Amino acid sequence: MATLQFVFRLDAEVGQKVKEVSERLGISATDAFRMFAYAYVQSGGFPFPIRLNQEKNKAEPFASEAEMNDFVQAAGADMMRRFDEEEARHGAR
Repeated sequence: MATLQFVFRLDAEVGQKVKEVSERLGISATDAFRMFAYAYVQSGGFPFPIRLNQEKNKAEPFASEAEMNDFVQAAGADMMRRFDEEEARHGAR
């Protein structure tokens, strides 16, 4: 499978928090972004509701950290299942 590299900038504080949450989930930040990309494609857009919070005037993709963790775990399990299926079809590399 051919790969494509994305390069983007992210606020340092947010990036550090992404690393911390990813480590707590037992994955890398790269894997977290990869899971998001697979879920984004599978959903045909954002894999969670995007809404404007009128009080804070900012998007809130998850209602709670627990909701985010549930999403990441489910997406991770789905991604691993897909990788396993691909390996079964094409053989381990």
